Amino acid sequence: MNETYLLEDGVLNIVDDELGLNIKEPIDATPLPQDLRSEAPTDCRLHLVTDEQGNIVEAAMEKEGLRFGESCLFYPDGSKKSQCYYAQNQLHGPSVFFNPDGTPLSKSWFVHGVQQGKSWQYYPNASLYSLCRYKDNARHGLQEYWHEDGQVKSRLPYLAGQLNGTVELYHLNGKKAREIPFSNGKRKGTEKTYNTHGILIIEASFEGTRLIGQSRRWHDNGQLAEEKSYYDNPNKFDIRQWNLDGILLREGLYTGDNFCHRIFDTTGAVVEEQSAHWDGTELVVS
Repeated sequence: MNETYLLEDGVLNIVDDELGLNIKEPIDATPLPQDLRSEAPTDCRLHLVTDEQGNIVEAAMEKEGLRFGESCLFYPDGSKKSQCYYAQNQLHGPSVFFNPDGTPLSKSWFVHGVQQGKSWQYYPNASLYSLCRYKDNARHGLQEYWHEDGQVKSRLPYLAGQLNGTVELYHLNGKKAREIPFSNGKRKGTEKTYNTHGILIIEASFEGTRLIGQSRRWHDNGQLAEEKSYYDNPNKFDIRQWNLDGILLREGLYTGDNFCHRIFDTTGAVVEEQSAHWDGTELVVS
């Protein structure tokens, strides 16, 4: 796939086949004067901001009251904190933030105030923190995050600004921690949670924020611990629970709107039984 992010010879060029971007725009990348305390070119104004000690902390070019060309923020020692470009008071071109030592913290791209393309963020040690993707100011495509040691942290698929696809979260050891399916910004499908050994411990299905179908929870040894089967109301469900050895300890089942709850000992004998009735919104104990 073609991928170009370039500001050169008065042209802002963003080509990214992955995101369907092919942008070529003229840009006035007039640089700031090397001596910021000197006079600006005759056709523009140099806007400076200083701190209480007189250090320049911001410098920008202005023409007819609107920012254009290079604009920078500075640390108190004079090192560059950020560098970006403007056209008609809107971000236009690369926008970069730096650590005090000059290594990059982030780099993003804008076209007439609209964020486009890939955006990189870094940890202070220069390892990659995130790679996010934008199209027309909205998150679009895979948003990726890493732990400081380089292990993947999360992957979030977007479509036109909304979560769309399966979100993946990871433990520090690289094992997958959760899978959360989304459709058009809403949870939809079966969500799964894993322990640090990669063993499935929770599985539940959602339609938006509502639990549907069956949900299951496992002990760390892989033995099924709990199973719920949902009716039209998420507060109405059958439930069964087992111990680490797979012995049924609790059961609550509906027959129509009548609910029977039983607790068993490890031999299977009923040690407690209770009846209740569903009134349309909640259980009412008989």
